[in-house]
Amino acid sequence: MSAIEELDIGALIEKCVSGQRDAQKQLYMRYYTYGMGICMRYVNHEDEAISCFNDGMMRVFNNLHKFDQTKDFKPWLKTILIHTNLNYLRSMKNKPQSVELSIGINSNGKEEIISGLHYQDLLKVVQKLSTNYRTVFNLYVIDGYNHEEIAQKLNISASTSRSNLARAKARLRQLLNQSVTVNHG
Repeated sequence: MSAIEELDIGALIEKCVSGQRDAQKQLYMRYYTYGMGICMRYVNHEDEAISCFNDGMMRVFNNLHKFDQTKDFKPWLKTILIHTNLNYLRSMKNKPQSVELSIGINSNGKEEIISGLHYQDLLKVVQKLSTNYRTVFNLYVIDGYNHEEIAQKLNISASTSRSNLARAKARLRQLLNQSVTVNHG
């Protein structure tokens, strides 16, 4: 293992700020899986997630000198990646969106369905949601934002955020029930 790989995050950040390419590569690689996990929750395709992750990491490197090293790096990175994904989704608004589907609610066996799914399977189901539903779902359920914060970030009302979340959950139930029916006969 090279000396750069053994650096703690503080030392690695210092080397990145000073412009050392090997340190920048190490920081990128160290957080690639974590960052891609965040990006894949917001976009439909892996190539879009890679693009968002790369854009986010460029923002990280351009602003690393502003990072307060008395705080944890991961939450700072997560915030930048979420904002990068939201900016990407805003830029895609003019492109055709998914059509809203009618939603039937069936919550029987919900916990059993979810506990039987692997993360990748659940991610695939979440990605079937329309962009608006998926974004609100991720921000609220996964990333812990409240409806007022979501409304501000997405330029929608808090009631629209709550409505989109309710519809996203209902649609997820429907998709999970369909998945269980297909997989278990």
